[in-house]
Amino acid sequence: MISAEDIQLKLETALDDISALIQVVDKSASGCGQMFDVTIASDKFKGLLPLRRHRLVHDILKDELAVIHALSLFLYTKAQYDAKFPPVPATGNNQAQDEHGDIKAATAEEQVQDENDGPSGN
Repeated sequence: MISAEDIQLKLETALDDISALIQVVDKSASGCGQMFDVTIASDKFKGLLPLRRHRLVHDILKDELAVIHALSLFLYTKAQYDAKFPPVPATGNNQAQDEHGDIKAATAEEQVQDENDGPSGN
């Protein structure tokens, strides 16, 4: 079985970009390592057309692709990623973006942190 951590480590090693954002999520119903979403924001993709980016990642993961069922790739340069998914400003509404820019609910821990960081009334 292949884990998200295995894929992440292999991508980090092969891309050799310390500042890259690499996020691997196991989307399998039971976490069995059959379906993954991979998001990468790296300047290694500068000047590469989307097809070439996909081929690069497929080449890195060729052994893993032989045994997994599905792989969804979201590949950006850092500038493209930052433009597509700008940081959510702190509005106190407990909303944040997931790896694809969709709004997700804050965890209970994040909500407590927001409450602790709020105005002190001084």
